[in-house]
Amino acid sequence: MSVLQALQGSHPFVATVMEFRELSKLLSTYVDSLPRFLNPGTGLIHTSFNQAVTATGRLSSSDPNLQNIPIRSPMGRRVRRCFVPAGRGNLFISADYSQIELRVLAHMAGEGALRDAYGSGTDIHGLTALSVFGELTPETRRKAKEVNFSIVYGISAFGLSGRLGVSRGEAAGIINRYFQTYPEVDDFYRRTVRTAEQQGETRTILGRRRNFSELAGAKGQNRKHMERMAVNTTVQGSAADIVKLAMIRVHRRLARELDTAFLVLQVHDELVLECPVELADTGEQILREEMESAFPLEVPLSVETGRGEDWLSAGH
Repeated sequence: MSVLQALQGSHPFVATVMEFRELSKLLSTYVDSLPRFLNPGTGLIHTSFNQAVTATGRLSSSDPNLQNIPIRSPMGRRVRRCFVPAGRGNLFISADYSQIELRVLAHMAGEGALRDAYGSGTDIHGLTALSVFGELTPETRRKAKEVNFSIVYGISAFGLSGRLGVSRGEAAGIINRYFQTYPEVDDFYRRTVRTAEQQGETRTILGRRRNFSELAGAKGQNRKHMERMAVNTTVQGSAADIVKLAMIRVHRRLARELDTAFLVLQVHDELVLECPVELADTGEQILREEMESAFPLEVPLSVETGRGEDWLSAGH
């Protein structure tokens, strides 16, 4: 697909092939496949959530996987529109953490520009665009957003060059300027790798461990890969901890105050609630309050919400 994207615009046939591939994928993976998972007793699709499959601690979904329902393309969004509440007169409320991994990074990295930006409500992508690219335009902000989220994963210059469509040397310069802007992040990365090497493990914000006993003896590209994994596990795993805490808090509060509403889905940083229409304001308030107070960080947690008669229209 990356080759086709590079050829896009060179001939009308390229767009036809790309559209055919997208439609074929949607048909085989979702349209034809999902109805086979309907439970004959309930008439609903029931996914299974796995606690201990992903290395970072995120929940995964299987049989069927409802965490990979497409959202980016117009045709893919039509699949998401097919998911509707089970109860008559109910709607979906979707609540999504805003930049939770960057906020966790700001918390763990300590005092510095990243934490200050979140504390003052500054647009973090705009700040990065100004600092790294020298100007704030829609295009540089888009690139800065890519940089911010890529940095969380400990991306290499090679990886960032592919994401931004620039040379490896230019990508390396972008990463250097990023760390000059946020030196506390660079220091956090070094501390995380050093700790993983010395102790043979990483720990999330709640103390969940991942073994890195082979890091001390690793060399070359294998070592760089393990270093990136150590950072990613610490940040993404901590965000996953917070989301799970939020799920518990929301469930318990719904049981006390709104037992006609219930969580139906978790997609990484997003929780989806099914709720009677007339109680939607209360359901949305519970989601927001419990998610934003799930764990005390040095920067505020922020949640975006939406509601609708199907999963797509509940997006925000």
